[in-house]
Amino acid sequence: MPQLWVRSLDTLVSRPLAGTEYAFVPFWSPDSKWIAFFSSNGKLKKVEATGGLVETICDSQFGRGGTWNQDGLFIFAPNIAQPLFQVEATGGAPAPMTQLDVSRQENTHRWPQFLPDGKHYLFFVRAGVPSGTGLYVGTVGSEERQQVLSTSTNALYASPGYLLFGRGRYVNGTAV
Repeated sequence: MPQLWVRSLDTLVSRPLAGTEYAFVPFWSPDSKWIAFFSSNGKLKKVEATGGLVETICDSQFGRGGTWNQDGLFIFAPNIAQPLFQVEATGGAPAPMTQLDVSRQENTHRWPQFLPDGKHYLFFVRAGVPSGTGLYVGTVGSEERQQVLSTSTNALYASPGYLLFGRGRYVNGTAV
């Protein structure tokens, strides 16, 4: 059974976090004191990295990534075919953060990641119109977004200003 485990880098001993059985797609709080995760029972939850009671934040059927900023805001993908939603780290009713663009046949927004300022975030968009698939940047409080990169995979931000992403693909072991 999958479960979250933690290990301090100054020791070789790992330990499971109670109450995180069947957890998937975890993400850290900005201060690294908490871990948020999706659970197989359709919930977005959090637990202190040192252990303790697991707290339910909101419903999230098939979570596809989340991120947490310094102001206590989660942005997350609650399902495989929906836009991004936002919810406070203390819990509550999630509210839409993005809208699927029907003109580009968008079918999912996923894998959000806050940038260091805690206001801008990256996310992946899959669309039926190939030019619409890629990595986008959005701003908290605005529906506007801008495509950063045309790619078929999500990307990760790495300090001090890098994007890590895959390009190309393999078919039967051959680069295409």
